Amino acid sequence: MIRLRLRPILCAAIVLFSAAGVGLAQPASKRAAASRLTGDAPRIDGRLDDPAWMVGAPAVEDFGQQRPIEDAEPSERTRVLVRYDAQALYIGARMFRRDPGQILRSLARRDGQGSAEHLQVTFDTHRDLRTGYGFVITAAGARSDY
Repeated sequence: MIRLRLRPILCAAIVLFSAAGVGLAQPASKRAAASRLTGDAPRIDGRLDDPAWMVGAPAVEDFGQQRPIEDAEPSERTRVLVRYDAQALYIGARMFRRDPGQILRSLARRDGQGSAEHLQVTFDTHRDLRTGYGFVITAAGARSDY
């Protein structure tokens, strides 16, 4: 789960998602609708079970896999939710894995991903599909931005 503190103007930005790993869902780009929260902000606890995640825009789940066959039906499921309020943008994601022991989570330094599975969020703030801001978090907890 990612919580970003942004000015509300960025909440209207196009959001692109990517979850990586062999056989996991990873699109070239995916747009998602963000819902404005009417109640309390979600708890940042790694769970997607509080009311903030239950009401609003539906989850994005129609990803395609990247490896071994690009855009094929993914062997594992990914579910992403986007919410916002006047203070922050909240992104909740669940990457399902039948065998959690196979999750690639090699340790890397900040701004390095290594071969770990990751969630990448990119904001196309100029709506030109060329420039933007991106944030990545790996299964090992390494973070990067660009």
